[in-house]
Amino acid sequence: MWVRRKIAGLLAWVGKVTLLFTLVVAGAVAATRVFTRMNTGAWPETIVLGEPLRQTLQDLGVGLPSSPSVVLQDFLSFVLDQPTWMIAFVVGVSVGLLLMTWGDAMERKIRHELRHQQVMRERQQRVIREHQPRR
Repeated sequence: MWVRRKIAGLLAWVGKVTLLFTLVVAGAVAATRVFTRMNTGAWPETIVLGEPLRQTLQDLGVGLPSSPSVVLQDFLSFVLDQPTWMIAFVVGVSVGLLLMTWGDAMERKIRHELRHQQVMRERQQRVIREHQPRR
């Protein structure tokens, strides 16, 4: 039970750190771009993360996925046409929220099981005391 609690806590912590890191990096990048605009009067040059995800994947030599489903293919085309930074941000936030939720749910389940065990022990002790002969 101790190991499960530690794993649940670790998952929740990693999720919170992932979410926090994603938001901090996104905020820092946005602040840097705004300060560059204020200092130079022009937006900074487009960076690799500003390219569509399709172009970034092709530059990395990763084959583009395809799907037999029309709906899924339309969604995939939409995602691949978005800027890489946007997809990275959404994935980072999603992973953080997923890990945080999963870890918290595991912790809640373990607390419930421990409370149930405690209640059953107390009930068993009460029954034993009630059946003991009185002096």
